[in-house]
Amino acid sequence: MNLERHFVNRIRQQAQIRQNATALRHKINGLWKDISWNSFQQQLDQLSLAFLACNIQVQDKIAIFAHNMSRWTIADIAALQVRAITVPIYATNTSQQAEFILNHADVKILFVGDQEQYDQALEIANKCPQLQKIVAMKEQIKLAETSLSCHWDDLIQLGTAEFQADLDERLANKTMDDLFTIIYTSGTTGEPKGVMLDYSNLAHQLEAHDIALNVNQNEVSLSFLPFSHIFERAWVAYVLH
Repeated sequence: MNLERHFVNRIRQQAQIRQNATALRHKINGLWKDISWNSFQQQLDQLSLAFLACNIQVQDKIAIFAHNMSRWTIADIAALQVRAITVPIYATNTSQQAEFILNHADVKILFVGDQEQYDQALEIANKCPQLQKIVAMKEQIKLAETSLSCHWDDLIQLGTAEFQADLDERLANKTMDDLFTIIYTSGTTGEPKGVMLDYSNLAHQLEAHDIALNVNQNEVSLSFLPFSHIFERAWVAYVLH
């Protein structure tokens, strides 16, 4: 399968075509706020540069331990742009469940959505020797005095223009055989199993849904399942595609 349906290519193509049209919509103080495709792509690139500044290598793992929010999707796709692998963790998981996933997947950077997830991450951080950063996705999260923690905006500041050539190289060298995610099972029959999915898996779903459905650019999709769930994650990918 060629790169035409590589998900990262589809996102970047949409940003070029759609520009000022709405890509994402989220609530702030009870009011819906739009994020245009231009802004979406800019935020993706800024975070991708920050990942490169943190020395994230091809197929390194980045985990997201959070409820649904626009920054969940931005963190996810920004990781994909540098050919990293996104590992979702349910926001309702216990600290012990999160610890297992972080260590089993060898996660380097962990995003946390609320104070609860941050506190849980801090509780297990010393048991996850490969973990380099815990990134608070909301400014109101209170951080402990540790070099391991930072806020979203602090991470973004690391992504300077000196890493642009590296980002261009990652984008140019992506393949359909790269993994884009590892989804962990519930663990009801033992320890959770990491299900590895590559871009060809996702591209097949995009193509199959194009045949089966008639979704147009004027429709709006409301996410209600958690992004950590493969159904909602794949559906969001299709809607953006």
